[in-house]
Amino acid sequence: MNVLVVGGGIVGTSVAYHLSRRDGLDVTLFERGETLGCETTGKSSVGLRQYGTDETQLRMKRYGKRLYNEFMAETSDMRYEPTEVIHVATSEAGRETIERTRASEHPMGSPSEHIEGSELRDVLVVPEIREESIESALYRPNGGYFRSPESLVHAFADRAASAGATVATGTEITDITVREGRVEGAVADGERHAGAVVCAAGPWNNAIADMAGVDLPVRQERLHLLELEPSEPLTRTLPKI
Repeated sequence: MNVLVVGGGIVGTSVAYHLSRRDGLDVTLFERGETLGCETTGKSSVGLRQYGTDETQLRMKRYGKRLYNEFMAETSDMRYEPTEVIHVATSEAGRETIERTRASEHPMGSPSEHIEGSELRDVLVVPEIREESIESALYRPNGGYFRSPESLVHAFADRAASAGATVATGTEITDITVREGRVEGAVADGERHAGAVVCAAGPWNNAIADMAGVDLPVRQERLHLLELEPSEPLTRTLPKI
């Protein structure tokens, strides 16, 4: 069975990797850019978090960490920075939100600690925080991030290719072929390819689905990242606040 994966970001390369490990599947990944991970994945902060209230997502997060450990044991290209995560409340309403969050996550086994604002510097080494402005905080000890999102993308893509998948960059999907209500394949740069289609194009999934006559009920929101430069060199990794 042929499987066509549309999108060469972190989702598409992960899908290609996992499908290529299954017997009987011929996997091809299409990325319209000249390089993998050149769109939203390359602009992400690549944070890894081990908390939440959804059991399925928590299992996926634990699986992801184990998988990334395996990848990092095989290559030196992936640089992971462990860091603490601190959610702070500067109002009584914020305190109540933090308390509700802690109560809902605790039964799921998400490691966290509720700290009073006046006790922050008794528990954590965070001289940058003005504790007089903080009502309370939720401390999560096991966060982290990868310095290069592209390193993750290539880790998945290289292993997918080694397992037999085809990775086609600079190749754009221009149409989805449908017959009698079933997807039969896709058209890439004028060439028809038969097979099941996996939409993994992030914000462009709506456009891909529209080619198949499907109104995908997903809307995107633009997030903003503010990059700051320290006035003096940092001697340690700051927590995510």
